[in-house]
Amino acid sequence: MRVLKNYRGFQQLAESSGRPFSVRGGELAEEIERVTDNLDELVRAILVNQYMIRPKDRLSRIAFCKHYGLTVKEYDQVKSEALHEFANAYLGGCLLELVECEQAET
Repeated sequence: MRVLKNYRGFQQLAESSGRPFSVRGGELAEEIERVTDNLDELVRAILVNQYMIRPKDRLSRIAFCKHYGLTVKEYDQVKSEALHEFANAYLGGCLLELVECEQAET
């Protein structure tokens, strides 16, 4: 999910200046935060751990599973569902529309 992977970059861009790109970076970061804040706790925790915090602060998948009492299979399933929920809620579902268009072209 490129949008989530770029979250920290959007934040940094927002802090750089008041130029249009900076403003747009801030808007995108805020939209990501809005969507993730409205997700279930476990779903949100997975997305935040995987995409929104610094890599050195992230829990490994095994450590995350231990902390939340999940198997790796359950983690992978919840993560997949989390990405789908995020895509459905982000900017009115525009990410799902993009995926559908890309799949139709192939």
